[in-house]
Amino acid sequence: MKKIVFFLSVCFALVSCKEISGSFIVTKDFKAQAKNNCGWDPFGHCEPLKEVTIQPGNYNSKINFSSKDLIRIELKANKITETIILKRPLNFEFPLNGSFLLLAKDIHQDFDIKGSVNTTVSNSPNRREYESCTYTVNDYVCYPGGNGHPQCSYQPRQVWGYRLVEYYLRTTAQNLAAFLIQANEDLARFEGQKIDSEKIYLFQSFCR
Repeated sequence: MKKIVFFLSVCFALVSCKEISGSFIVTKDFKAQAKNNCGWDPFGHCEPLKEVTIQPGNYNSKINFSSKDLIRIELKANKITETIILKRPLNFEFPLNGSFLLLAKDIHQDFDIKGSVNTTVSNSPNRREYESCTYTVNDYVCYPGGNGHPQCSYQPRQVWGYRLVEYYLRTTAQNLAAFLIQANEDLARFEGQKIDSEKIYLFQSFCR
């Protein structure tokens, strides 16, 4: 019997990851526009951004790409929690592999960001095994009717079963390195990595 092949579409763009975690190492204090965590204000006089000074140190960090308009750099160290807000230039996307440059005037900060992305993809050997699945059966169900006669109909019901599958695991590792630069001087650097794995199915039997 001819084998039916199922391919799942895969998107490797860095932005599809939505966020990447890593270390943010500050070598020289710098000022940045950050999220203003406003408390409750009945008059609504809270500005969305505030200016903060980021001191030298090693911060746990997360860069969030989920917004089309903003890039968020979350910093945590001891009791310090700040989120630097970058304006995302129109149509800007991070490369799959290669370098990028974000200018201060475009991201509404006093520093440029220069960095690079490296993405590697590896596939495991093919695997063939049974996995659990669900399928629908129609049960013929009768219940008392209002006129004393039973009312009967088919009712769908989900049933657990198994199916034979053939697949391989595709592992995508994305590394991001970036430097914050002001007047040709390095202020800080970010180093992060995200690893994702997914099943790519080559064959799926019926669930029974």
